[in-house]
Amino acid sequence: MENVTKLFNQATIQKVVAARGIDTTKLPTKEELDHQTIDWANAGVIANRKRYYYHMSVWSGGVPLRFSFNDWQVDKQPNQAKARELGNQAFKLARQLETNQFNVALAGGPGVGKTSLALAIMYQLMGVGQTAMFVSTAELLRLVNEKYEAPDVRQRLLYVLKDMQNVDVL
Repeated sequence: MENVTKLFNQATIQKVVAARGIDTTKLPTKEELDHQTIDWANAGVIANRKRYYYHMSVWSGGVPLRFSFNDWQVDKQPNQAKARELGNQAFKLARQLETNQFNVALAGGPGVGKTSLALAIMYQLMGVGQTAMFVSTAELLRLVNEKYEAPDVRQRLLYVLKDMQNVDVL
């Protein structure tokens, strides 16, 4: 308040405070403001880490895919009861992964929803603050094969492999 009073006289400050309905007895302390600033900065760091790892994902065709549990449509599957059961199991796994880290492997034939449910799990975990990357094995193999011909691909591959080891959810 002392710095402000150097720019404005006390009467002007009181007019502004009264006009805005500010209760000066409820203003935060310096410690509270410092704590809020630290929380804000930490949230920014976490958001940047999440964006970085997501950006380092290796998508087929370079096109990011989005899928949530709300997008899981059991009526589009040949065996709706099995699809409902698998969707529920994946959701439960995602909830468990929010607090415990463990490996999950999804297996099945083409078109049964492995990628969709993996993405739903990934986005669920990103929503609770975990970093995540999606890596298409087909696209990763393409990068590995191209690394001998293109130095920029080799560099990208090195970053991707390093990040795959450090991300929370792969």
